[in-house]
Amino acid sequence: MLSFRLSTFFWFAVVGNSTAELTKLILIIHYWHNYASKMCTVAYLAYSIALVSRITLTLISPG
Repeated sequence: MLSFRLSTFFWFAVVGNSTAELTKLILIIHYWHNYASKMCTVAYLAYSIALVSRITLTLISPG
């Protein structure tokens, strides 16, 4: 899980996504560390998958 979070963070650093999106991701990681509940984990995974998919589509889309 840690390597997955680090790789997600690396995506943001490379792509240079907005500060607001990065802040949301950091907050989700923070809450996952503090509470470690299934709800937070599922929310984090869903959010990460959605953002990585969006970044990937942005990179491969023409123009």
